[in-house]
Amino acid sequence: MQRVQIKYLKEYVGKKTTVCGWVQTIRDQGSIKFLILRDVTGTIQAVVLKSAVEAFEFLKDVSLESVVCIEGMVKEEKQAPGGIEIALEKISLLSKSYPELPIPVMSEKGGDETEQTKRFDWRWLDLRKEEKLQIFKVWTELEKHNVALQSDDDLNSISNVGNFDFTGADGKNESCSSEYTTDCVYDLGQSTN
Repeated sequence: MQRVQIKYLKEYVGKKTTVCGWVQTIRDQGSIKFLILRDVTGTIQAVVLKSAVEAFEFLKDVSLESVVCIEGMVKEEKQAPGGIEIALEKISLLSKSYPELPIPVMSEKGGDETEQTKRFDWRWLDLRKEEKLQIFKVWTELEKHNVALQSDDDLNSISNVGNFDFTGADGKNESCSSEYTTDCVYDLGQSTN
């Protein structure tokens, strides 16, 4: 069965499908469990009934942020986030996460933000947070615009991630650094005036 990204699941209502992603949340209601699965396109709720014994037992030992593939029937459900859910039948583990991550991926409301230096050390986890990822989506759009502008105006650019040393207009050595961004210097050419 072909894997489907979460944002396309509405097209698969009434069909069996496979979805892979990170385990975001598991809610245990006794005889029923709810799994919130996240991929790069969104989240989906999967319902696991006690009658799906293997999948039901599997969820006892899986840790948050583990990567799994689930298989089941996509169905409309008014109470589910997004109006659809998957009736989970099979689940397989692709990569197990540590039970305790160095920084939280899903922050609780009113919870303290992790110290910035620790977030930089674990930025690959930090980028799983939607609000942090949005920064890069905006930055990417700005970069696309800059590249188009450079092409239109025959500009040249030099890019560098991290520290960037250069000699300023006054002859002094200057240094720029960035944690998440790329530094760019544009060669505007010579004035014809």
